[in-house]
Formats: sequence, structure tokens, C-alpha cells
Amino acid sequence: TIDHNASKGDGNFVFVARSSQVSIEHNDVKSAPAYRFSQIGLLSCTSVNVSHNLLQGGWQGVRLLGAPVLNSRISISMNEIKNQSAFGIQVDANAMTYSSIDKNHISDNGIAGIRILAGNVGNVITDNHLKNNVTLDAIDVSVGTGTAGTGNLWDGNHLGTDNKAGALGN
Repeated sequence: TIDHNASKGDGNFVFVARSSQVSIEHNDVKSAPAYRFSQIGLLSCTSVNVSHNLLQGGWQGVRLLGAPVLNSRISISMNEIKNQSAFGIQVDANAMTYSSIDKNHISDNGIAGIRILAGNVGNVITDNHLKNNVTLDAIDVSVGTGTAGTGNLWDGNHLGTDNKAGALGN
């Protein structure tokens, strides 16, 4: 468990690789945006909970990296992610399956609030509040039988703009 920490001006706050049963919660992270790192990064993990964190002022809040072994059973919930230079939550190509992104408040990021790239299927993205992200609030370029032809279920999200003509929000 990584909890109740404060990190100010660091590049990465935490990077977890090839691990399971990890909780990252109740942390306050403020980074310098010049660092091109993620405040929280996950690679080939299973059963990780990322919740109740305040992530602000970095390059990316949470990043799931693509690898030979997909991240699975990841829960990213109830975080406040804002003022990132690029993305609030970035899911690289072929990086995540059977996971959830829910009840986050994601705003004022330089490119997008949530961006999910190709090859990520079977995930549930619900009840997030996304606003004032510069390019789009939500981007999902996966393909499948999910919402608007994506590989994922999007439901109950409050957002202004997405790459699916509004289908990713309510």
C-alpha cells in the first residue's frame, strides 16, 4: 500500500511494474510539468487500486503502459486529476483489460481528460466528470462491441467533448 504521501516537484511519484494486490490511495502529488513522466505509472500489473489521489501539475496523471502482459483488474476511481500538461489518464495501446475508470474528476488538462488507445477492450468507464480539457474531454480509439463501436463500456460520464460525437458522455 502506498498511501497518505505528499510529493512536490518530483517527476514520477510512483511506478509499479509486474505487481499485484497494490493500493495507491490518498496521496497528494504536485509535479513540475516540464518532466515528461506520469505521476502514477502501471506496467503489467494485476489487481491495483488507484483511488482518492490528488494529482496535479505534471505531464500525465495516471498512465497504463502497453506491455507483453496487459494490466488487468485495475481500478482507477475517485481521484481528482487536473492541470496536467498532456492527459489526466492515458491508456497506451494494448495496455488494459477487465478494468474500470470511475467517479474521477478530471479537468483542465493540456490535451485530454481520458485517452484510451487501440487494443484496450473489456473495460468500464463510468460516472466520471470531465471538463475544460483542451482538445477533448474523452478519447477512445479502441474497436469492439462497446459504446459507439469502442471496445469498452462508457456510461454515466459527464463531459463536454469526445471523439464519438458525444456518445461517451450523458
